[in-house]
Amino acid sequence: MTKRELIVNIFLFLYIMSINTLMLFRVMNILIICLFFYEYFVVNKLAISQVIKRIYYLPTIIFMFLVTLTVVLNGCNPEDISSLRRLIECFVIGGMLCFLLSDKKRIIVFGSANIIALLIIAIQYIYASMINMGRVPGLIGGPNLVSVQILMLMPICLVARRYFTNFKYLSILNLGVFLLSGVALLMTESRGSWLGLGLALIIAFLVNGRPYLLTVKRYSIIIIGNSNYIISRINHTVNYTENYTVERIYIWQSSLNMFKDNVWSGIGIGGERFRELYDNQYMLSAAKEKHIPHPHNLLLFYLSETGILGFVGFFIFFMCPFLYFIKNMLGEEAFSVIAKYAFFFLLSFVISQMVDSAFAFTKILRIYLAVLVFFISAFALYKRDYVSVEADKNV
Repeated sequence: MTKRELIVNIFLFLYIMSINTLMLFRVMNILIICLFFYEYFVVNKLAISQVIKRIYYLPTIIFMFLVTLTVVLNGCNPEDISSLRRLIECFVIGGMLCFLLSDKKRIIVFGSANIIALLIIAIQYIYASMINMGRVPGLIGGPNLVSVQILMLMPICLVARRYFTNFKYLSILNLGVFLLSGVALLMTESRGSWLGLGLALIIAFLVNGRPYLLTVKRYSIIIIGNSNYIISRINHTVNYTENYTVERIYIWQSSLNMFKDNVWSGIGIGGERFRELYDNQYMLSAAKEKHIPHPHNLLLFYLSETGILGFVGFFIFFMCPFLYFIKNMLGEEAFSVIAKYAFFFLLSFVISQMVDSAFAFTKILRIYLAVLVFFISAFALYKRDYVSVEADKNV
């Protein structure tokens, strides 16, 4: 490994490890930007896969254009502009990472960093829950934020078990992290993430069962071992009029009313806009909870804050990779396994977000984009190598 490659790998590793630390993450953003320009202009690595252009760059440009248009239509409020700047920064850095993850060693380093981050999050949350005997905040915030981060990172363990086999220590680490993160996910008591994981596993298993069979078996053991605990949480959810679940329904109704009053461009993406309007204008008389920061539903989040325009942009951004991975996961080629686990990642996330709005938090968006970029880059790389090998065979 050359010094240049060593520096690139260190930067990629530190980028992931710094995501939940704001000041360090800003430093890493600057370093990633510098690294991108060095690779692009000095090293002159100009080749960008058509797959990446089709399912990341083009949907991102459309999404950002439409969200920018909503900000303009809403009068370019300073809070909206500040939120838009952070949003664009996240997606631009994601595009640069797609470019930098150009070989298998970098993919392995980037994936390993995500798995180590998942291990730290899982161990810390399990320890905190055992000490305090209940739902507790984690390293990145409340239990719901911890659960969605765990849910997003877990599929990397699955694909790494298949593609990091030349590194035995990583294979053992992946299995241990996967099991620990499953336990941590249960201990967050996040019903949305439970729902996302469970339904995504069932759907993925029914569509293409073989790669998911071992995963289903492992989680069956974890679920059986915690059956009393899970049943208690489900009963609490079923009795929704007696707990916070009914408040979510009221929040959804209020969010829908916001959308109806601001159909095209929404209320704006400024940080406190939703909370202010909910408290002062849209809170239902039957609701009890005040100071709600977001709609607790991903679709209503974009409909209420960015209207039809922003929602269409998000729909395009999400569905382009989702449909592409569905199209490529049913084959027998080696790269199709990556598409299978990418499909699982996207499906489990979007199901979990039917009862939450994790993208209201920039750090969750950064993690989502890091995982998405990992799958897109890994798929593009392995597909390119497969096509090249097949072409050589036919010569």
